[in-house]
Amino acid sequence: MNYSKLSKKLSKMTIEEVAELRDEHQEDYVFTVLCNSVIADKRNAEIESRIDGYINAYLAKKNTPDGAGTPSQGNETR
Repeated sequence: MNYSKLSKKLSKMTIEEVAELRDEHQEDYVFTVLCNSVIADKRNAEIESRIDGYINAYLAKKNTPDGAGTPSQGNETR
């Protein structure tokens, strides 16, 4: 059995859909474990994406000159 292929099919579904399907077939331990794995992967991807956004926003803010503390580039007129 190719669990990777099945996991990819489940990954196309939302977390809620996978959980609903899992609950409908909770007597099948292997299927339950596969669904739980897909749900965990999807949640981890959401968390990773959120944290990546935090980091990118911080870096963009840090690298954007605010004007006040920016040193002259030598092109100013006096």
